[in-house]
Amino acid sequence: PSTDCTTFCSFLSGGASLDVLAGQSFALISLSSYFKIQFEYFNPVIGLYPTISNILDLQDASTGQSLLYVSLPWTSATVVGYNGQLIESFGPGLVSNYLSVYTTITIVVQSGVVTITSSANPSWTDVKYVTNIDTSNKLFYLYLSNPNLDFNHPAQNENRPSACGTIRNIVITGPNTPIAPPTTAPPSRAPTRAPTVLVVPTNKPIASPTNAPVLLTNAPVVAPTAAPTFLPTVAMTAKPTTAAPTTIVTLAPTESNVVDCTQSCTFLTDGPQQVVANTILAEISMTTFFKIQFDIINPTINVFPFISNILDIRDSVTDQSLLCVSMPWGNALQVSYNGYEGIQWGPGLILGLLNVYTTVTITVTSGIVTIVSSSNPSWIASYSITNFATNGRTYNLYMSNAYIGANYLCAGGYVKNFYITGTASGPSIGPSTAITTNCRVSCSLITGNAWAITANTAYAKISITTYFRMQFEVLNPTIQNYPFVSNILDLVDTVTGKSLVTVSMPWGNALSLGYNDIELSQWGPGLVGSYQSS
Repeated sequence: PSTDCTTFCSFLSGGASLDVLAGQSFALISLSSYFKIQFEYFNPVIGLYPTISNILDLQDASTGQSLLYVSLPWTSATVVGYNGQLIESFGPGLVSNYLSVYTTITIVVQSGVVTITSSANPSWTDVKYVTNIDTSNKLFYLYLSNPNLDFNHPAQNENRPSACGTIRNIVITGPNTPIAPPTTAPPSRAPTRAPTVLVVPTNKPIASPTNAPVLLTNAPVVAPTAAPTFLPTVAMTAKPTTAAPTTIVTLAPTESNVVDCTQSCTFLTDGPQQVVANTILAEISMTTFFKIQFDIINPTINVFPFISNILDIRDSVTDQSLLCVSMPWGNALQVSYNGYEGIQWGPGLILGLLNVYTTVTITVTSGIVTIVSSSNPSWIASYSITNFATNGRTYNLYMSNAYIGANYLCAGGYVKNFYITGTASGPSIGPSTAITTNCRVSCSLITGNAWAITANTAYAKISITTYFRMQFEVLNPTIQNYPFVSNILDLVDTVTGKSLVTVSMPWGNALSLGYNDIELSQWGPGLVGSYQSS
């Protein structure tokens, strides 16, 4: 029988505990689309790289799709997935003495946001942006654990074993239902093995530069324990020495007033507007590749762990964030694209930010986001992305949005000279009249002389089946420095411009793979050692 967890349910409470075993379906439950799950866990088996060991999985009883899973990589950090997609590779982890002491893990699914916290570091709330799944009239198996998460590649299951260990005090609540503090009783048995020593393979990337942006997928985002050292010399509580702007320009678009920004559009060119929480400046349409520029003055910089949002461009139908710009507890800028944080401590505002405008420029091109500030024009911070096709969509331009997630507040201050321009820096998909090569059974291209790879070149127009195999040979590529990723090949939908399969190289001779605009592997099998000549 199923257990109703839409409001509240608990398992393994009152001193009970259970050993985590592979494929152990513990309960069948129903739950709200927005929910909180909390559990205590200790004594895991942590595998060697690249093993990812599962602790818990909520799996749709009808489709087999994972709603939420929690695993451990080859460290005591957490790996979290939502709706079958990886959202955190190195999240809040277990306590240092995890073999003998329970760690309390809490995951909250809210509107557009999943937060992860651990009793090992309660001050770090890891925030990830998602598109929510409607769980109405659905049942889910609660696995403790499920090693078969990678449904599309069952041959890889040997690298996804059970995390084993012991679990207790599993509590699931609906929205706004508090969870009582967990019990503090010690484990019922002592650990039987020593901690696992982390072995890092020799082909892992070298340490990133200290001022490099945080990567989207595999690089852990570690919350600083103290405020950064590059705060402005002017106290953040000080008032501006100049009078507040006297000209306030407002734009209240009607439902049908969608501003076309596919080529260019401007706002606030006649004077500044105060940044107010949850204010929609305009509803806009825009191209997949675009540039945004604005001037900002006198924002409020909050203390750790609060993050001050400046702007958020969100899909007017799905409410998914396309581009979000905020300031953490310092005058640096934080940038997220398509719901994923890419830069946590990017270029900042000028030291006189209370009295002088800073010009911020953000550019989204094919596979990359860059941000530049007038405080240091020579620093162009960038990170790799999988582009999201904006064709046929409209977006709400928030100035600002305080409902992004936990710890987000309005940045305040004033913004002026807001520009959006469309670009054509994406790959050419060729003329619609180009001859289509039928690859549904088989096809071969470039079988004679080799082809020189050049940027944004549409080599052929093809048709393929849903399931297919593709093979090619590559020689003498240019491998860029961190953080640049060099694209080799991309299959792009000729109608939507959305990527089906993309193969690239990060700052090494490994291969990164994307499918359906989602990065699947960042450090996959690489090229031969003599790749420049073989």
